[in-house]
Amino acid sequence: MNQIEVLTSSRGNPMLCYSDYLYTQHSMTEKKRVFRCEDRNCRSRCHTNTLMEVFVKEPSEHSHAPNPDRVHVIRLKHEIKARGSSSDEAISIILFDALRSIPLNAVPGLPTNNALMQTIRRHTYN
Repeated sequence: MNQIEVLTSSRGNPMLCYSDYLYTQHSMTEKKRVFRCEDRNCRSRCHTNTLMEVFVKEPSEHSHAPNPDRVHVIRLKHEIKARGSSSDEAISIILFDALRSIPLNAVPGLPTNNALMQTIRRHTYN
């Protein structure tokens, strides 16, 4: 059985990863959160409790195949942002240490090294 994995979007909003599909928060009430598929052409939705632990309503069918490599890219970006803001390591060391943990099949979905280094710089000096 798949577990609900809670991630954070680039804008700081909650995201869910379930069965290699990504969901972004669409709305929230006192009792539940409604998530929609990250692919805006897909109509899949799911509902969780407010703590995002359990599905209140299971995800509906998707109109596309899952993209498991996208989750690795999101995790990498969060890791380099966190290390950039908390450590005094060189930017290239942070980047190359983080890239070691990425599976080879996720590499084509990564931004360029220059873009990733710029992301680290933004979080290092702020």
